[in-house]
Amino acid sequence: MIVRFRKRVFFWGILLILGAGVLGLAACKSRSSQEEAASRMAEKAIKEQTGQEAKVDIQGGNVRIQIGDTSGEVRKTQEWSRDIPPEVPRFTMGKIQGVTTGEREGKKNWNIVIEGVQGGAPNAYLEALKAKGWKITATLTAGDKGSITAQKGNLEVMALFEGERQSAVITVVQK
Repeated sequence: MIVRFRKRVFFWGILLILGAGVLGLAACKSRSSQEEAASRMAEKAIKEQTGQEAKVDIQGGNVRIQIGDTSGEVRKTQEWSRDIPPEVPRFTMGKIQGVTTGEREGKKNWNIVIEGVQGGAPNAYLEALKAKGWKITATLTAGDKGSITAQKGNLEVMALFEGERQSAVITVVQK
């Protein structure tokens, strides 16, 4: 269990580091050759660290990694992902900065990072979840800070709000 957790943490750490690096590459003029080189370097680094073969695809500011039956993607986007199940209420009280998706054994997860979150967002999102029939399993809100956990069918939503920074992270997990 600890090994599986460490592999997951390492995988997501690599994914986020590569995502940040790709955003830097986006400013370069001859991106395709640099993206190819970055992909090869990332594959080599993953092989050295984990002993596993990896397929890394960097294109147009997006990073996709496949290691065995686990895959993940960092997309340079400011839109709600179309592949997030429609039962999940769209968050509209801020600006999406990026979306990370992952898949393991056919089950997906999404992390949506949001900035410029408007006041009252935690309570508004709580009400949006309730209106779509979600069972609220945990909630802790204090003004514009807080967290919400909710379940519906095989989906779980965890939303974290940081009022002072006007930011939020919404995680959606298929169980």
